[in-house]
Amino acid sequence: MKNLRALVAPAAAFAIASLVAPHAAAEETRETSDVRVVRPRSETGVVVGGVLIVGGGFGVLGGGALAVVGAAWAGQDCSFSTGDARAHCEDLRGQGPGLRTLGIVSLAAGAVLAVSGLYLALHSAHADVAPARPLDAFLRVPTWSHADIEAAPAPRVPLAGGAF
Repeated sequence: MKNLRALVAPAAAFAIASLVAPHAAAEETRETSDVRVVRPRSETGVVVGGVLIVGGGFGVLGGGALAVVGAAWAGQDCSFSTGDARAHCEDLRGQGPGLRTLGIVSLAAGAVLAVSGLYLALHSAHADVAPARPLDAFLRVPTWSHADIEAAPAPRVPLAGGAF
């Protein structure tokens, strides 16, 4: 048991460090002089989206196969069968519509999973950025020091050849 613990502890520490390290690096480079990250890229969203895409793909493929087999079973012609083969054919023919319905439902559920996974993966794959400095200088009231006001020349208004 101690040997197992000695083997597992470094692997667990490496796994935890590899999960934490990309996030720490993202935090360090979060703001530069040009842009500021508003919403960082979500690695978890990309992974979960990928899993949903794969699961949805299997659902679509499996559901399509079940729907085709169910339709084939439901459309069987059992008039040429005799004895036990006819009973088996009638049994399959009776199960066909249910299997076809199950396939169609699985196909639809798989399509929904795949589309939602695609949306999640694409939405999580990019970061939203904004300018680092606010671009609202025209909205702010200027602040003047008393020395700036005294150093400025008095405004002059020209009126009929003279200035007042």
